[in-house]
Amino acid sequence: MQVSVDETSELGRKIKVQVPEDEIQSKIAKRLQSLSQSARIDGFRPGKVPSSIIRKRYGEPVRKEVVGELIQSSLNDALQERELRPVGVPTIDKTSAESGQGLEFEATIEIYPNIELAPAAELEVVRPVCEINDVDIDARIVKLRGQRANWEEVERESDTGDRLTISFSGTVDNEDFTNGTVDDFQTEIGGGQMIEGFEDQLIGLKAGEDKAFDVTFPEGYRNEKLSGKSAEFNISVKKVEQPIIPEVDEEFVKNFGIETGDLDDFRRAVRANLEKERDRAIGGKTKIAVMAAMLENNPINLPRALIDQEVEQIKKQQASSAADTRQEPSEEQLDYFETEACRRVALGLLLIEIVDKNNVKVDGVRVRSAIEEMSQSYESPDSVVDWYYSNPKELEKIENMVLEEQVVDLIMEDAKVTDQPIDFSELVPSH
Repeated sequence: MQVSVDETSELGRKIKVQVPEDEIQSKIAKRLQSLSQSARIDGFRPGKVPSSIIRKRYGEPVRKEVVGELIQSSLNDALQERELRPVGVPTIDKTSAESGQGLEFEATIEIYPNIELAPAAELEVVRPVCEINDVDIDARIVKLRGQRANWEEVERESDTGDRLTISFSGTVDNEDFTNGTVDDFQTEIGGGQMIEGFEDQLIGLKAGEDKAFDVTFPEGYRNEKLSGKSAEFNISVKKVEQPIIPEVDEEFVKNFGIETGDLDDFRRAVRANLEKERDRAIGGKTKIAVMAAMLENNPINLPRALIDQEVEQIKKQQASSAADTRQEPSEEQLDYFETEACRRVALGLLLIEIVDKNNVKVDGVRVRSAIEEMSQSYESPDSVVDWYYSNPKELEKIENMVLEEQVVDLIMEDAKVTDQPIDFSELVPSH
């Protein structure tokens, strides 16, 4: 077998392979010999058919079969011989296999890039640091009181913090997008449940009153038909309720599992939960910072095939969550898909390289800990843990997450880390 390789681009390769005729004939002869033992031809007993007749009847299809197998096997041998790692499936073209002429074919491939990792010591990472203080604990207790509020119907005009029960309908460009009237819908003024501007229009209304108003959907809204569009809403108020906020007393504290009912014990428990949220948020932001530093310090020429595969994956993810799956992506969305695909592919290649170079193995103890932590939000944590360990694909997702965290820890050991103080309310703004 003769092999030659030409570079068509930095990652593109054209492989030319030649297999001599005698190798093809040797394989054909073995295949025909095997056939002669089982072939049934009128006038001859099994195993007694002359080889000339076997070759005449089966020679051509056997040759095609052998050539097909040789293309695959010789290409694999050529890739190993030249130490080439193809991305995706090679494209076979210009195949020639005329009888007596041997086999010649060309294959076009893309290869994985050679990655020379920048030393971790060259990476600059800003890591947030946050101290939980009494102000944060007080703010969380206020939120918990609000979540445990009872609602009392009132006859006055509505104000911020009130809950309204309404019926509403909406149109954009004279087209109904709410499928008629939505009845008995509850929303809290200031709760941020509706698009910006909607809840403000509910202030000052009493039960039994109607109102029509316009609100503009934000750019980039999940339903592209509504994105950036002005909508006309018609609402009817059925009920206005005000919150009755509970006092932080022994009964309130016990409702959160603090058996002593003691306020100091409650505050310590709140602090512990805030610290867990803080640590998760810091871990997430640190991971983002490390990944950004990796990309900045390790530019890679990416295989087009991998980018295309990732773009298709992103399209599927977007389509599964879109309100109208029949809608084609816009040019702006396609540009985002391309950019995001490049980022994901680059990070994937870098992570694989770091894992291989440093022989990083997934930490089973950390995997177990991550699963157990996630399971605590369910009624039956043990069942959730068992479910993960009985579902290999789901378990693999957790293992990959933990492996990424281990890579981040590894890089942080040597990177130039700058700690940046941040308030809890900024670190975890939704709380």
